[in-house]
Amino acid sequence: MKKVVIFSVLFFTFLVACNAQNVNYEQRIVGTWIQNSGGPNSGSYDDGKTWVFNANGTFTCGDQNGKYSVAGTRMSYFLGSSRTYFFDISISSDGKTLIITSTPSTDSTGGYWLTKK
Repeated sequence: MKKVVIFSVLFFTFLVACNAQNVNYEQRIVGTWIQNSGGPNSGSYDDGKTWVFNANGTFTCGDQNGKYSVAGTRMSYFLGSSRTYFFDISISSDGKTLIITSTPSTDSTGGYWLTKK
């Protein structure tokens, strides 16, 4: 019985720790990010492009404006009259790198590698 209790406490602690990193993505994405080399589109004409995510759910990417939403490690964004795009996101533990990976059916870019400004 003692082993079951200890295992349960350790397992619960592990789940809370894993979830804590993901929960804050909605807040951690807010700010100015620079698209850089090293990502899926490394060397593209978009290197150096500025992305700005605002706390109110709006964003700019270069000369485009839109709305975005984050739920866990998934992000969607909508550009004006265009369609909605869906991505998986990952933020480094130090909060300085944002990796946006496109889902196969929504975007052919492969994703983006951004550094916090």
